[in-house]
Amino acid sequence: MTTTRFAGACAAWGVLTWVMYGAFEYASLTLVPLARWDYLTLPPEHWRWTAMLLAAYAITGAAAGLLAAWPALRWGRAAEIPGAVPLHAATLTLAVSSAIACLTAGHRIGVVALSGGVPVLLAALISLRRATAPNWIRVAGSPWVGAFLLVIPVRIAGFLADTDLGQGAAVVVMVALVCAAAGWLARGPLGVRTGLVPPAVALLAVCAAMGIGTLWLDHGLPSGRFPEKPAALAAGRPNVVLVVLDTVRADHLPIYGYARNTAPNLLRFAAEAAVYRRAFSAGDMTLPGHGSMFTGQYASWHGAHLSPAPKASGWRLRESSLTLAEILAGQGYRTMAVVANAGYMWPSFGLHQGFQLYDNRTTLLVYGLPYHLRRAMRWLVNGFVEQAEMERTARRADQITRDSIHVVEQAVASGRPFFLFVNYIDTHLPYLPPPPFDRQFPGKSARLHNSDLLALRRTVLEKKRLPTDEEKQHMISQYDGAIAYVDAELNRLLTRLKQLGVHENTLIIITSDHGQAFGDNYLIDHGVSVYQDQVHVPLLIKYPGREPARVVDALASGVDLLPTVMDAAGLPAPPGIHGKNLRTIAKDEPRMVFSESFHDNLLAGWHPRFKRIERAMWLGSMKFIHSTSGKREMYDLSKDPAERHNLYRPGEPVSVKLEALLTAWIRSAGQREQAPVKLSPETIEQLRSLGYVQ
Repeated sequence: MTTTRFAGACAAWGVLTWVMYGAFEYASLTLVPLARWDYLTLPPEHWRWTAMLLAAYAITGAAAGLLAAWPALRWGRAAEIPGAVPLHAATLTLAVSSAIACLTAGHRIGVVALSGGVPVLLAALISLRRATAPNWIRVAGSPWVGAFLLVIPVRIAGFLADTDLGQGAAVVVMVALVCAAAGWLARGPLGVRTGLVPPAVALLAVCAAMGIGTLWLDHGLPSGRFPEKPAALAAGRPNVVLVVLDTVRADHLPIYGYARNTAPNLLRFAAEAAVYRRAFSAGDMTLPGHGSMFTGQYASWHGAHLSPAPKASGWRLRESSLTLAEILAGQGYRTMAVVANAGYMWPSFGLHQGFQLYDNRTTLLVYGLPYHLRRAMRWLVNGFVEQAEMERTARRADQITRDSIHVVEQAVASGRPFFLFVNYIDTHLPYLPPPPFDRQFPGKSARLHNSDLLALRRTVLEKKRLPTDEEKQHMISQYDGAIAYVDAELNRLLTRLKQLGVHENTLIIITSDHGQAFGDNYLIDHGVSVYQDQVHVPLLIKYPGREPARVVDALASGVDLLPTVMDAAGLPAPPGIHGKNLRTIAKDEPRMVFSESFHDNLLAGWHPRFKRIERAMWLGSMKFIHSTSGKREMYDLSKDPAERHNLYRPGEPVSVKLEALLTAWIRSAGQREQAPVKLSPETIEQLRSLGYVQ
C-alpha cells in the first residue's frame, strides 16, 4: 500500500479501536451500575456527554494511529509493511495509554487495573514483530478483543471493595462478548483483515445496543407504599411541606440583609410567612441538622452525627427516636421524601424512618475512578465545552422539583393529607449552578473544578494557606448562583401547590440544615465549627390559613420544627423532645438553644484542632462556645455578629454563668455510644465525591 493509505489505515483503525474501548467502558461505567442499583438515574445531559466522550475517543484514536504509523514508516517502506500492522499498532497505543492511566492514578487499585494492559500490550508487540505469531496472540493483540481485555480488569478493580460481583460481572461479560463476537465475524477469524466497512457497521450496532440498554435500564420514580388505613385519622388536617435548602447560610439571602438578590422568590414568599431571624441549626452538617428537625431532639440524644470511630463516617439515627414522618404516617398522612443529598441522607443513616416513599435516587457519576481512560478524555473535551455539569454528583434542582410535583399530584389525587420533605443540594460543594445562574454573579473562574475545590478544602483546613481572591470569589459567585437557581425551582413547586388548590391549607417550612464557610478562621465547607456561618440558617414558615406575615426575633432551632408541625396538625407533641412550638413563641421568652459539631476522623487526620466536640449555646444576644479541646469563646452577637472579638474571660461573671449553663446541658446528654454505620461502596463513593471521605 502507499504511504498515504498506510497512514490512513492506521488512523482509521485507531478511531475504531479507541471508540470500541469507549463503548466497552460505557457498558462498564453506565450499563453495569444501572443494572445493579435501582437508585441510580441518568443526568439530563447524558446523551450529549456520551457523544462528546465518544468523539474525544475517536479524535484521540486517530492521533494515536498516526503517531504509531510514523515509526513503522521509518523502519521500512509502506509497501513492505504487513496489512495487519495498523490493526495491532492501534491496540498498542490503547494498551500503552491504559497502562499510563493506571500507573499515574495515585490509587492502589490502579495496579490491579494494570493487569489487563500488560498482556494486551505484549500481544500487540509480538504481533507487530512477528508475522508468524500464534493465532491466540494475534487475536489478543487485535483491537476488538484487546479493548475487552483492557476494560475487564479495570471493572474488576472497581469492584474490589464490593462483595456483590455477580450481576455487574455478568452484564460486562455479556456486552463484551457480543461486541467481541461482532468484531470477530466482521473481520475474519484471526483478526487480520484490514477492511474497515464491516467493523464500522459492527461498531454502529454496538453503539445502538448501548442506547437501547441505557433506555431499558434507567430507573424511574420509585413507587411508595401507602397503606389505605388509617386514612380517616388524617381527615381535615393540613398538609405539611418541609423544604431543606441544603448548605444555605442565612446571611446569603436578601431577606436576611444580603446585598445580592439571590432569592427573589423567597422574598415574595416571606410576604405570607413568618420569618425567624435568629434560627440556628442543631448541627453543622447534614446528619445532626436533619436528625434534629425530624425528632425534635439534639444530636447527643438522637445519635445521628459524625463518629470518632476508625474508618467510620457517622452514626445513624437511633431507631428508638420517633420521627416526624413516623408520627404523621401513624395518623394517616401520606409521607413522601424527594432527596438530592445521596450522602448522609442515605437510608443507612436512618433519616428515612417513617417515609412511605423515599426517593433518594442519585445521578450516575459520569467519570470513573482516576485509572479509567474516561477521566483523561475529560481534558480533551474541556478544550471545547465547559465540563462543570459533568462533575455533578446529585440530582439537580429541576429534577427534584419535577419529581416533588409528581408525588404531590399523586397525593392530592388520593384525597389524603400529605407530608412532603424536599431536599435540594445544589448549593453544596462543588457549586454547579446551570446557565444562566453560573454567570448571574461575577467571579466565576473557568480554571477551577471540583477536584481543585476539594484540594483547596484540605489545604485550608490543614491551615497551610487561605483561599486566594480568585478562589474565594469563584466559590461565592457559584454558591450565590446556586441559591438563585434553587430559589427559581422552589418557586415552581410553590406555584404548583397553588394551582392544585392546596397551598392555603398547607404548612410550608423552608429552612436549611447548616451553612457554609469560605475561608474565615481557616475554615471552609461545613462540619467544621459552630460559628455563625455554619449554623445560622434561614427559617420561613407559612402557617395554614391566612395568617399575617411577620418577622420573629425570638431564638429558634431545628428542634422546634417537630412541635410546630404537631401544633398545626392538631396533634400532641411526643414526650422527650427539646423544641418549642414556634407559632406561639414570644420574643422575650427566656430560652437557650444549642448546636453541636462532632469529631471527624478525616478532619482530625488533617489537623489536630478537629479532634474535639464543639458546642454552642445562645441566650439572648450572647453566644458561648465550649470545646472538649479546652477552647472557650463568648460573643455578643448584637454588637459583633461576625464573631471577631472573643469576650470570654475566666472568672468574669457573665463568662462563668454561661459556661455553667452550657456545661450543665452537656452533662445532661450523658453517654450514648453506638456502632458506626457500615456503608456500601456506592455510598462511600457518593460521600467521597462530596468531600466527606477519602
